[in-house]
Amino acid sequence: MLKSFSADMVDNAMQRDYVKWRGALFHRFLFALVDESEKIRTLADFLFSSFLKSG
Repeated sequence: MLKSFSADMVDNAMQRDYVKWRGALFHRFLFALVDESEKIRTLADFLFSSFLKSG
């Protein structure tokens, strides 16, 4: 639950341009794409895909 809440908060901050896709943040999202939890993988995939579509 904490991972998904954190991912949502970071995604919101990135959409508002408070946070940039660089360095450690980018790598953490890549790690989330292969997380042991299917829910986290799905969420990370959705957030990453929506970011790519909006940019």
